[in-house]
Order: sequence, then C-alpha cells, then structure tokens
Amino acid sequence: MEAYELIIRGGRVIDPKNARDEIADVAVQNGKIAAVGDLSGALAGTDVDAGGCIVTPGLIDSHAHIAPLAAIGVPADAFCFPSGVTTVNDAGSAGSANYELLRPGLMYSWVGKRIFLHVCPSGLSGFRAQLENIDPADFDLPALRRLKEKYPEEIAGLKIRVGKETNRDLGFAPLRRAKEIAEELQLPLMVHCTDPALSMAEILSCLGKGDIITHPYHGHGRTLMEEGGFDALAAARERGVYLDVGDAGRHISFDVMRAAIRKNLWPDTISTDATERGFYNKRTTFSLPFCVSKWLNLGMPLQNAIACVTKNAARMLGMEESAGALSVGMPGDIAVFSVENQPMIFRDGVGNALEGDQILHPRLTVKNGGIVYRDILF
Repeated sequence: MEAYELIIRGGRVIDPKNARDEIADVAVQNGKIAAVGDLSGALAGTDVDAGGCIVTPGLIDSHAHIAPLAAIGVPADAFCFPSGVTTVNDAGSAGSANYELLRPGLMYSWVGKRIFLHVCPSGLSGFRAQLENIDPADFDLPALRRLKEKYPEEIAGLKIRVGKETNRDLGFAPLRRAKEIAEELQLPLMVHCTDPALSMAEILSCLGKGDIITHPYHGHGRTLMEEGGFDALAAARERGVYLDVGDAGRHISFDVMRAAIRKNLWPDTISTDATERGFYNKRTTFSLPFCVSKWLNLGMPLQNAIACVTKNAARMLGMEESAGALSVGMPGDIAVFSVENQPMIFRDGVGNALEGDQILHPRLTVKNGGIVYRDILF
C-alpha cells in the first residue's frame, strides 16, 4: 500500500498547466508532488479532506512589493501564505543601487520569490516620500548587468513607471532606454502605465514578446478608452505582451475592465501590486484571492482565473518548471479554497462599486510539502 507524507483528498483539482479539472486526490512526498488521482487506497501521515473545495497549484502573485526595508513593502509570508500564495514577484521595490542592501530581508521569507529590478537605481525604496528618478541619464546598465549575472535565479526582469508623476517632461526617452537595457540584458520589461505621460497606444507600441503592461485596466488620465487604445492592446497581446492587472485598488476601473471584457481582452495575469496601504485592506487590495474575486464577479470563468495566478504567471516569470502546476516531481506548492456565495462590495480606483456574490476563500496553503497556513475551521 502506498504511503505519503500528505494527501489532500476529494477536492476539485484545477490545474490549468496539466488541463486538469476533476475531483481527485493530491499527494506530497519529500516536499514534491508525488501523485494526483484516485489515492483512496493510500495512507498519509497527514490527511486533509478537501471535499467541496477547490485544490490548485500554489498561487503566484506576479506583481507585489515585499522588500521589508522599502517604505511600501509588506511582510511576504504574512501576506502570501494566508492567501494561498506560494510564489511572489517583487516588482521594482529595489534598483541596482540598493538591491543587495534589501536582499537579505527579501530572501529571509519562505515564500518563493522572483525580482524585477527597477531601472531607477534606488527603485521604489523611498516611495511615497520621494518619487524615483527615471531620467535615463541616471540608469546604471553595468550595475544591472552585474546583478543579473550574480543572481540569475532571482532577477527575472526590469520595471519602469511612466506615469506623469515620474515621467514629467522626459517624453519617450525613459521608456525607450529601459527597453534598450532590457533587450541587452535579455530580460522582460514591466511597464507601469497609470495616468500615463504618453498614450496607452504609444506605450504599448514600445513593448514586445515577453514584456508586461501592468495596470492596463486603470481609470486615471489617458486610458484604454481613448481611440485606438483597445486595438493597441490587442496588437500588443498578439506580439506576446502580457496583460498584468496590478490591482492595488487604485489601478483598476470597472468601466475599463468591462469594456475590455467586451473585446475579449481579459488579463493574462492577476496580481495585487500589494503595498503597505493595501495589506488586508478591503477598500483596496486585501489579498490575491480578493483581487481574483473581482474578476470572477465580472464573469471570468473560474478555470481562467486560476490560470492567471498559476500557469500564466509561471510562464511570465520563467518559472514553468518550478511553480504554477501540480505536475509529479514539481515542488509541493498547493492551495485549497472554497468559493463562498455571499454578498461583497468591491471598489475600484475611481470611486465605483461592484456588488458581487462570489468570494474565493483560502482554506489551506502548502509550501514545499509543508502546511504553512490552515483556516482554523478547515
């Protein structure tokens, strides 16, 4: 008779990478996924009954701020594990000048991590008291190259913000130079576009395969609702640009989201853009399942929503072999949820409310085969 360290039994297993959506058991041994299927005859050191729940790969938050010594950083494990998140990407908290200063705190947490370095050498470490400087004359390509070569398993991309507050009168120069540096380092570029200094179409025209437009569904200043915006977004996706929500509460507009949905421009990845202001705050971000729930209540099928925070996010971050799936031999990262049908008010960044009735409720999180969070009632 087979015996495993952990078996999660009888849940609806949704694993988009493996095209699995069925009632099944998931077993873990030696920190890795050992079997998925009917394990009714197998023994387990720890047995979890997930009947009536959804079992997914551990979620991936593809855009958050977890550098604990940065002004906007949230404590990674405290934010991620109670939300079913087992891997997180820090999107620009650090730059080339301070990454190694912030790195010990970043690496101390248990959650899996990837890092997008800001092209501004100081990153967002001083935000909100001081905005980053994105004058391309101050970008430090040699330092970025050194860090990429020294930490190839950590640094997965670059980040720039081209909102009016940072871009000022610099025009295309910061974005153009950031893209040149990303191409030279063979890294994707993530571009923050809320209240942009350029039109959405102009920003999107600069991005290519593997790059990420984050906050495309924002409602501040020049949005996708401008003439040509949605066409430019569709063309960018055809080129292989990822559409990343980057919720943060303020970076979404339900009107823009609905208009995008009508054009079948759903996001590729749903992420929190978590900062200290959104940490468990229902008026803004709260958690990744909370952000996912907004899209569920706008009509996104559950399987597609799970793909946004597993398979798609893993591909975007270059982690398809180590996260985002329940494949045998992969790390034992698992999340268990219930879908609660109860009233909930969601809010966007421009003052609108969405009345919903579906909430993705985290019940259990497993990281590398060990239980790191469990709802007291589960």
